[in-house]
Amino acid sequence: MEYNQIGQSAMFTGHRCIPTTERKALEYALDATIHDLFQKGIRNFISGAALGFDTMAAKAVCRVRDAGLPITLTLAIPCMHQELRWPQQSRKTYVDLFAVADHVVYTSYTPYYQGCMQVRNRYMVEHASVCVAYFNGHQGGTAATWRLANRLGRLVINLCEHAADPTQISLEETEISES
Repeated sequence: MEYNQIGQSAMFTGHRCIPTTERKALEYALDATIHDLFQKGIRNFISGAALGFDTMAAKAVCRVRDAGLPITLTLAIPCMHQELRWPQQSRKTYVDLFAVADHVVYTSYTPYYQGCMQVRNRYMVEHASVCVAYFNGHQGGTAATWRLANRLGRLVINLCEHAADPTQISLEETEISES
């Protein structure tokens, strides 16, 4: 299978900080969602390989794949050496994910620059028909990716226990009229 077929790919977006009390349930939800999406024809899963939800999702894909489901993991990397400032254990996990990923795509071959994460996020949304999110409503990269996926008509599945309102807009999307 060509791993970049949009109709057969799903991508993940989510926050870096996930409450400890939600992690076990989120692992189960990820496994169940991956199985469900497989039943609907999804064969490739794209992770941005960032800290938090991205890493949890990539690990879930590996767990489900290792249990026998014929799926692939693609890592979409925003820049060279994105992990350099991460804690040691997180860097080890990152290296381990590279070793088990089926595909690695760099959206930039330069070191970190302002905007590289947004380029990576756009790549993931444009190369998937489904967006699996952990979005709690807080603004940032996850919110922007959530809005882009909705704007481009992707199926968006939110696994956050305190899910954001899908009609939520950001301040920059509102117009302020001067009276």
